[in-house]
Amino acid sequence: MEPLATALRRLRDARGMSDTDIWTAAGISSGALSRYMHGTRGIRLDDRGARTVRRLAAVFGLPPEYFLEYRIWRLYRLACVDPEAASAAYDVAM
Repeated sequence: MEPLATALRRLRDARGMSDTDIWTAAGISSGALSRYMHGTRGIRLDDRGARTVRRLAAVFGLPPEYFLEYRIWRLYRLACVDPEAASAAYDVAM
């Protein structure tokens, strides 16, 4: 499991994409992509950040759960609704 910034850089390089290719395809600003690529954004996701990660995942043809931070956000959202289910999911994930 890699941090979002590391995974994004690795995916970009492996696919021979430029940052412009990614932010254009994802429909986000170049500044937003830069912050995600450098790890200054996306470490702790909120609902808006989760939408951005879903867009980035789609660019690479991956489920958003590929990214560790998205999985953590999903567990957090589950914990808000059902703490017992979140605890069980956490135990399985770790």
